[in-house]
Order: sequence, then structure tokens, then C-alpha cells
Amino acid sequence: MCRTAPHCQILERRFGPGFLNYQSLPEDPGASLVVVSDDGVSDEIRGAQHLAELSQQYRVTATCDSRLCSRLEHSFPDARFVDVPRRIRGILNPVYDGRWCDPTLASHLPAHNDPLVAEADYVAFGQNLTVNRFVGILSRRDTVGYLLQAPNRAVLRLGAE
Repeated sequence: MCRTAPHCQILERRFGPGFLNYQSLPEDPGASLVVVSDDGVSDEIRGAQHLAELSQQYRVTATCDSRLCSRLEHSFPDARFVDVPRRIRGILNPVYDGRWCDPTLASHLPAHNDPLVAEADYVAFGQNLTVNRFVGILSRRDTVGYLLQAPNRAVLRLGAE
């Protein structure tokens, strides 16, 4: 659970109230929100159900697995997506550069994300969106489709291309 995990405590110390660690999304229209994907591809797809709603209130940037970037960009044109190489369980992210003292955090936030996070009003892990859904701040949208069909693709494929 993120609330007490070392990588979340590091972000709380660094960003203070701008890091949303199992907290309600603030009512701050037009603020920038960086959603850091911290789980697997299927969790990113499930969490994507909230991006359209979030984009109505915030300027959203979300990190995502590179295999999902084009699909998410097509489905949510009002959000911005930045790919992050996937961490393989037990192996450090290949872009780990030692900036963070926690290897999990280094895997979720490689150096090319630093400017996004530095400029953001709020930073939250994808898990925080699920918490906000359960407490009623975000609507439950997992009963309808939210990923659009890519114009050049018949099926969603997540393997190497």
C-alpha cells in the first residue's frame, strides 16, 4: 500500500501537500495533475476510465507503459501521456540513474519525468484514483467502454510490435 511505502514517504517529503497519497482530489480547476502509473498494464487500463473526467477539471499528464501510449492518446486527447519503461519484478528499471534512494520510485519516475513533476500542482499514483472512486469523488465508469478503437488497428495488442 502506498500510504506507508518508502517511495510514497519520499514523495510526501519532497512535494508536501502537492503529493496526493490516498487523499481526496482537490477542487482546483485548471491545476496540473501528474498521474504516475505504478502498477501493471492491466491496472493502467483500468485506471484510464477516470482520465476523461479528470481532464475536465485538471491539466492531466499521465505516465504509461510505452505499449499503451498511442491507444491512450487516441482515447483521451485532452490528456498528455509520457511513456515509462516497465520495471520487471526483481530487476531495476534499465533507466535507473541513482537519483532516488528508492529503486521502486526510480522505476516509476525516471529522469525524463522530472520536469513534468516539478511543474505539477499535484502528483498522485494511479492507486489514488481508485481510492477517489471508492469514496465517490470520481464516478464509476468501468461498466462502459472508454478506450477507443485505434484507426489503424483491428485489436488491442500489448506484446512487442
